[in-house]
Amino acid sequence: MPAYENLEAGLIKAIRSLEAEGYRGYDPYDALLSPIAKILPGPKARLLFTHAIRKIPFNIRPLLGIGKTLNPKTLALSLSVYSVLREKERASEVISLLERTFPWGYPFPWQSRAFFVPAGTPTAVNTAFVLHALMDAGEELGLDTKCLVQKGAENILSCLNRSPDGFFSYTPLDNYRIHNANLLLASALARAGFREEAISAAGASLKLQRPNGSWPYGEGQRMFSYIDNFHTGFVILALSLLRRTLGEEFAEPLERAVDFYERNLFGPRGLPLWRVGKRYPLDVHVLAVAAGVMAELGKTERALELALSLIGFFMDRRGRFGYQRGRFIYNRTRYTRWGQAWGAWALAKVIKQKRQP
Repeated sequence: MPAYENLEAGLIKAIRSLEAEGYRGYDPYDALLSPIAKILPGPKARLLFTHAIRKIPFNIRPLLGIGKTLNPKTLALSLSVYSVLREKERASEVISLLERTFPWGYPFPWQSRAFFVPAGTPTAVNTAFVLHALMDAGEELGLDTKCLVQKGAENILSCLNRSPDGFFSYTPLDNYRIHNANLLLASALARAGFREEAISAAGASLKLQRPNGSWPYGEGQRMFSYIDNFHTGFVILALSLLRRTLGEEFAEPLERAVDFYERNLFGPRGLPLWRVGKRYPLDVHVLAVAAGVMAELGKTERALELALSLIGFFMDRRGRFGYQRGRFIYNRTRYTRWGQAWGAWALAKVIKQKRQP
């Protein structure tokens, strides 16, 4: 089919672009690598500085002394691509890089609305995607990843905080209840054989699903009450993986979550909204996650439509992805993790789903 041929050609260009940069690049949230960050007077200033740099419609990072970094999540997403492409040698190289970047956090300090995280601090989300990618490589390419999976799972279990009902914190430095982080990690731990911990964590989030099928970003803080597209997508990915690993008890909450997602987080032309009721920006990461979610759910035609939109709106002739389209402005800044790696992952996910009988 010509449409899938376009996806496959786009995927090859996207992953080769990542390889050409040694998987290194800039990130929307890497502003605190700048020497200027050392003189910022506190959390609010760091947060404002980060978002100001992120929203400038061109890349000024070289002028601010911000260098390219190697992000474990970029490596994990690339490894998942190589499992689909059956590129064993490339996959082995990425696994070696994951061993070097352990434990799996972000290679830059970052300030959220709730807390500050130093560079290299392991996170539930990064670890979850790395573990899934390693297990994919083991199952699909026959690579020996068991020891690294065990090491990663045991490390994150030992360092994260857990509530009495089993809910995992986002990092070792907080006690926040963030649903996508908790469920993604639960899905990876279940697959890695840590069933008791996974069931406890997943159950803690399932109890908090709203009657309409949604979850807010997090619990216990007003700042966490929003519902956006890609974090909801992460929750759905996690529930689907938990269903496959642990059983049909996840089918009903998954179905309700998908119903909410499709009814409330897509707008004109079937494109994903940024948040409930907010159309712009159209974001490369959001569109990539949406395509991957539809592929995961077996919604073949919908996944294909979104993947082709991803290419049409964001990929240039060299296979590089831009960042965001606003109502009037297109921010073409290339972000390695946020856009390039997620874009490649999405195309691979849709192609893999098409291959399945």
